[in-house]
Amino acid sequence: MNNDGLLRDRVAYLQVLKSRNEQQELLVLRAEKTNRTAQDDKNLNAIVKAEKASLRETKARRGPQT
Repeated sequence: MNNDGLLRDRVAYLQVLKSRNEQQELLVLRAEKTNRTAQDDKNLNAIVKAEKASLRETKARRGPQT
């Protein structure tokens, strides 16, 4: 999944959550920012990378799906 697809889907999911952690809140705020600087993009990419790792960890913890 590319970053744009992940970002769009994940932000939509996170927006409906009642409680988000700090990383998720930053992801939503940075993704919604319309006029991002190069530094904002760099930070957003780092948060997306961390969110992908978190998703992989959650999937691994659930174990194999049958």
